[in-house]
Amino acid sequence: MAELRLITNVLNVVVIVLFVVNLLPGILLAYDHHRVRRNETSARTFFKNDFFVDETLPKPEIHWVHLDGMISLEMMERFFETPQYSTKQQLLEREFVIYQGAKMYVSATTVAMPALLSPEFYDNLYGELLQRYKDFFTEERRSMIWHSLQKSGIDLNDTRSNYEFVSALIAADYDLITRPRRGSILNLAIAANTHQKISSFNRFLMSELPELLSLTSPIQLHWIRRNVVDNPPEVHPTNEQLNQTFAWWEYFYTHVAHWNKVEEELSQEEARMRYDLYPEAYDRMLEVMFHRVDDILTTNPNAVIVLQADHGFHSETTQQFMYDAGYPRDVILDLMHSVFSAVRIPEQYGGLESPLEPRNITRELVNRFVGYNYTLLP
Repeated sequence: MAELRLITNVLNVVVIVLFVVNLLPGILLAYDHHRVRRNETSARTFFKNDFFVDETLPKPEIHWVHLDGMISLEMMERFFETPQYSTKQQLLEREFVIYQGAKMYVSATTVAMPALLSPEFYDNLYGELLQRYKDFFTEERRSMIWHSLQKSGIDLNDTRSNYEFVSALIAADYDLITRPRRGSILNLAIAANTHQKISSFNRFLMSELPELLSLTSPIQLHWIRRNVVDNPPEVHPTNEQLNQTFAWWEYFYTHVAHWNKVEEELSQEEARMRYDLYPEAYDRMLEVMFHRVDDILTTNPNAVIVLQADHGFHSETTQQFMYDAGYPRDVILDLMHSVFSAVRIPEQYGGLESPLEPRNITRELVNRFVGYNYTLLP
């Protein structure tokens, strides 16, 4: 009898433990959703959410080509001593206006994108932080920016759902096409805009573990999995869609300039010290870039095209290795801040008389093709 009572007690404890184990994810998920909503509400106060839309403005086809990790032509010539005359000529032949010495005080893609795509956020808060921490290397700078934003109630990841360039084009009834890969920074922005939150805990919920646990528990977790959505699929226009007259813009991402891809046999850590491989990666990036540009212009010679990098040498390992090797700190920071930048606006849409500073690209495009919403930075 005592043994039966012991077994019953053990079984009761097991049931309670399994019940708690299966209940906890639901509680954490509810808390996570509450935190996200609170952070988004706080973040939105710093961003522009309402846009003046001028229906009389033209709506050209717009292509934003994200050149991850590509430094400026001027920096390639100055640091690596590789002439870029041919690159400049090819860009000019395709009617691009080049900002040859462009720079941004950013340290990584997640830090760069709000500066490029959210002008009002930049003016209200973000720009001052980037300026304040511009002399620090990547990890320390990113940490300082992160904590400074948190003091204002903003999580840097939550800025994605408020990218003003995306919101402005949506307001003007533009459709978005993304390529070539899933999981890009703008895919996440679109996911956030449709309330499809991705977090490490959500990834656990999308695994098979909750279902396995549910086999031994009275609490079923299938309903949680149905409410968690992975990265949205890529969208590719059909020929029929491209021939229609609706307004659309494309976001194209490539990261070939990350030179750790050049020598496959090197470890990530070893590759980050081999900055001598960068010119080879740069040439590969140029090939990808011009191939994409020519594909666009073959389809539509009047397309508006942005060729924009997000950062330069952003690896802390590379920066520290170069510093230990004797490079002056200001040289390393120049490589970190340097970004490739060129914009093509055909004459029929007003053209460009001078290069656009990277932080002005969103401002200029929105003012021209959505409505006057921003003042350009000097």
